[in-house]
Amino acid sequence: MPEGDTVHRIALRIDAALGRRRLDSVAAPSRRSPLYSRAGELEGATLEAAEARGKHLLLRFDGGRVVHSHLGMSGRWFVRADGSEPFGRPWLTLAAGAAIAHRTSISAAAAARERGVRCLLGVRVIAGRPGWADTSKNTAKAA
Repeated sequence: MPEGDTVHRIALRIDAALGRRRLDSVAAPSRRSPLYSRAGELEGATLEAAEARGKHLLLRFDGGRVVHSHLGMSGRWFVRADGSEPFGRPWLTLAAGAAIAHRTSISAAAAARERGVRCLLGVRVIAGRPGWADTSKNTAKAA
């Protein structure tokens, strides 16, 4: 299970690769992804910041949109600067130029396919949730 320090490192990597950049491509190709029908809303948006709050990853976009990601037991974010596609079945892919961030749940997705189980691991759009409004000043920066 990913711990808080892992999520803080992911936030720093996503922010370095995609922060303050306009997204060329956004996809949530898995029908099980909560963003399956809404990923297109983020295409052309600018990622203002990637922040960690405990084990939660918040991706803040212009227009007040926020994507909340929790890795659950086996979820992962892959961040690449060269545009190469990481392995696994993506729940969410964000790209700007050659930089790409790819959220997947490798073992949970494989287990779901084998058992025919629906898996709903957390990636969702949130906005205006009390207590989540300004996390930037409370977010510890990992080294």
